[in-house]
Amino acid sequence: MELLSPPMVRGSALLGPLCHYHELHGREGRAELIASLDWRARQVFSKRIRTTGLYAYAPFTALLRAIDLRCGNGDLSYCEVLGRDAAMADMRSGFSELSRVSPPGRLLRNCGRVWERHYEQGTMRAVSWGPEGTVVRIEGFAGIDQAHCRLMKGWLRGALEALGVRVDADPTEACCAARGDDHCEFRCTWTEISPAKRSTVELESVRETMGAEPQDADAQDADARDA
Repeated sequence: MELLSPPMVRGSALLGPLCHYHELHGREGRAELIASLDWRARQVFSKRIRTTGLYAYAPFTALLRAIDLRCGNGDLSYCEVLGRDAAMADMRSGFSELSRVSPPGRLLRNCGRVWERHYEQGTMRAVSWGPEGTVVRIEGFAGIDQAHCRLMKGWLRGALEALGVRVDADPTEACCAARGDDHCEFRCTWTEISPAKRSTVELESVRETMGAEPQDADAQDADARDA
């Protein structure tokens, strides 16, 4: 049996939750959040986070859990809020109508490219993408944390909403590697809104987000450099 190396995440995965918390609680609140982390995580967040840099997985999950504890009830449900926020950031860029030629399901098929922007290990793929049953799997990610699973559950909902559809109910996690399954699997159903009523998203920018190579964005990580 092949042993997988400990997972690494890119700085973009750290910056999303960190900037979310900063927007809610400001610089002082962010400093208090970082001070509450274990010393290994504090070492990471006391320095400038580079968007495309590689970081150990543990500080990422420690950050998710700390934010959930402060903003939610400590039951990891707030991680889903962070996931929806992350999805909006992944998909959002400008405002114009999605083309009929590229319906949400077709764009969702490329979700693996978004995963590759943030995580060095594992894959995310849409097994099915129709409104009657969308199934997204995460495979090959060693030691995934339940906080991360909840983040990705929220991400699926947020991604679909950003693509301009109405999600019928919260996605469910049918399989969970953190609970002993060999992969994570998220399922949901959704209803497509007529193009005239859709939430507007820049189609070409969404395509670019789904397929472009990651860029090193100094502007994005500026807020996270002075911990």
